[in-house]
Amino acid sequence: MEYSLVKMSASGNKFLIAGFPETSVPKKNPSCLLKTKKQYPDFLNLTNFTLKDRKDFLKSLQNKDMEGLAVLKKSSLYAFECEFYNRDGSPAEMCGNLSCCLTLYALETGLAKEETFNFMVGKEKVTAFKHLGKYWAGITKPAPVKSGFSIQFQETVIPYHFICPGVPHGVVEWKQDLNPSLLLPLALELRHKNPVQENAGLNVTFFSIQKEHSLKAITFERGVENWTKACGTGALAAALVYSQIHSFSNQNIISVEMPGGVLEILTDPSLALFSRPQWSYTEPV
Repeated sequence: MEYSLVKMSASGNKFLIAGFPETSVPKKNPSCLLKTKKQYPDFLNLTNFTLKDRKDFLKSLQNKDMEGLAVLKKSSLYAFECEFYNRDGSPAEMCGNLSCCLTLYALETGLAKEETFNFMVGKEKVTAFKHLGKYWAGITKPAPVKSGFSIQFQETVIPYHFICPGVPHGVVEWKQDLNPSLLLPLALELRHKNPVQENAGLNVTFFSIQKEHSLKAITFERGVENWTKACGTGALAAALVYSQIHSFSNQNIISVEMPGGVLEILTDPSLALFSRPQWSYTEPV
């Protein structure tokens, strides 16, 4: 059965997307196609695989740089639904940068029939809509930020916040340089400190304030078990924590700079993310 397996990226996050058999990839982007002997039903059956078998399946795609694999499925309620698997084979509840890629995918392949459309990524409903001349990936507004948590680390008490914008995040405002090497031991320990759901783990996002409405952030992602170039839900988490614990003048866009690029968080008229998506990417040699 014919299908399309394509490479897409947003702010340095790189994904493989297994699209519908009849979906044609725009001819102007032939470099995004990935040739593989896998058949489309193989991708649809991944939910029945063990974690190890899914990890082996992803490894067999021989794409060294992907964050994970998105498998599109037909839906009677939405434009489509998407199952997303991290590089270690674990299913993900949501991915913000992938949602931006899927918005472009739907627009250019004809899956989107209207200017505003809905789709599912994992367990999260995403609404794609046009605002200020670009398409945003909007999510259901998460529960309020939960604060008052702390972790003892190297004789220092580190306070952190919890929020789940589709994916659970522990968020730390860091008032020093965001040095991934120095912060790695703390991230590895905090990654297991989900205060709401024991043993579920969480992503860990550190952010620092650059100026009003402008943040820097880095995210350690469970499932990938490493720092990511960018994390859409991490940018959302940092922006929401920042907006709750700091007073600032009325402006509805917060800029979050991550190692892979700048993400924008829209707070009004609805909560949404913009991370410039693009077809294809270059794999490391």
